Parts: sequence; structure tokens; C-alpha cells
Amino acid sequence: MELLRTVKRGLEENALERARELIEKHGAKPDIENIYAARPLHYAAGLKDEAKAKEFVEMLLGHGAKPGPRNNEGEKPADIARRTGHAKLAALLSVAEQVEKI
Repeated sequence: MELLRTVKRGLEENALERARELIEKHGAKPDIENIYAARPLHYAAGLKDEAKAKEFVEMLLGHGAKPGPRNNEGEKPADIARRTGHAKLAALLSVAEQVEKI
């Protein structure tokens, strides 16, 4: 759950490095979900800073996070990126979801 909290606080200094460390050194699962079925990719896609959101998304995808699961509101990470105004990030997540299906 620490990974979820770290990604939610993604705009804080060193958050990306801490999230990477949690996955690589401490075995945090990039697809852990909370009681709302939200996963780190959902939170990363909703970060206000699109460049920072993209960094998190790319790191999480690179560690095997799945872009297709929906949260309890029925949203996929691409939906959240789109709603947040991150069209390019939404496209990246949509492509990643299609690649995952192959």
C-alpha cells in the first residue's frame, strides 16, 4: 500500500525514485489495488503535471503494471488521463492496453 501512497503523492520530491525503489528493492507489486480497485496507474494518470504523470506511467508499465483494469468508478487509467486533460498520456495508455491483449 505504500506504493499507492507514494504514487498519489507523485508531485513530491523524490516520489518517482521512491516508487521505483519500492518495486525494485522491496518487491512492491505495481498492480496492487486499494479498496476502490484503484491501482498505481490510476493515480499516476491523474497527476496534475503531465510530464510527471508520464514518468510514473512509463516506470509502472515497465515494471509490468496492467493498463486495462477498471477502478470501482469504472475508469481505466487512460480514462483518468483523458479526464485530467492528458490526451497524449491517454493515448499511450490505450496503446499499452492494446499491446497487452496481443
